[in-house]
Amino acid sequence: MPWRRPHHLPNEVFDGQRHVVSITTCTADQRRWLGNEDLAVIAQDEVMRVHETAPVLGYCLMPDHVHFLLCNAEMPISRIMNLFKGRLSRRVRQIRPDLDQVWQASYWDHIVRREEGLYKVLQYILMNPVRAGLVEDWWTFPWLGSPMLGPIGPDFFGDVDAENIVWSEILRV
Repeated sequence: MPWRRPHHLPNEVFDGQRHVVSITTCTADQRRWLGNEDLAVIAQDEVMRVHETAPVLGYCLMPDHVHFLLCNAEMPISRIMNLFKGRLSRRVRQIRPDLDQVWQASYWDHIVRREEGLYKVLQYILMNPVRAGLVEDWWTFPWLGSPMLGPIGPDFFGDVDAENIVWSEILRV
């Protein structure tokens, strides 16, 4: 079998460092179980648990995948994702025992290297339901948010931009 580049960065990249990282993880076989409100509530709860150890700047729960923008806070992303996917899998299987495999085996990650890139990635994540045709106005989608930056609404992108999202404040957490 030919060698394939992994979808995520090796743990060594995160050793002793804090990064802002964009992560996407998909459900197994692109099953749309996150479209179920009861399961989405559980997933949102697990996102808030992630936020307790790795500050979440933004997230969006789509029916078949999850987007995060977070600061790894000196914990390897692989550990953060293993905890998130493992806890959520156990809780989902209590409601849907038919889901023998909940997640795809891996995830995609990308370190955001510039402050202006941070704003664009956050905007991309929060606008995801509009691009997918799930809602017309992104702020009406119930399964997204910014635990670190606070309440969101129609004026969020007018109030939050690259100039007032400061790396030093994010990485100090």
